[in-house]
Amino acid sequence: MTAMMSCATCGHSIAETAQTCPNCGATTGSRKNALVALILCFFFGWLGFHNFYLGRVFRGIVQLFIFAIGWIPLIGWALFIPLVIWVALEFIMILFGNTSDGDGKIVSL
Repeated sequence: MTAMMSCATCGHSIAETAQTCPNCGATTGSRKNALVALILCFFFGWLGFHNFYLGRVFRGIVQLFIFAIGWIPLIGWALFIPLVIWVALEFIMILFGNTSDGDGKIVSL
């Protein structure tokens, strides 16, 4: 059985996984707050906390793993620079509203 929620625009009952309301056509956004994700990305992005918050657990684990390996001299340092670039790009994507949560719903400010 599919979990249901109500449309924020018209109040019609829709499936929780729906991208749009079949009654009024309004898009259903994420329940995650982009400002929280932005702050987490700014302060703890290299640990992947913003991805854990957004429900993208695998990405968060990969970022945490790269950060841990990044402290190994010579071997990990080559991974640390791409991690910083990756986090900077995700910060920009969150800032401009071009990111989604783990369910594929758009997260906006």
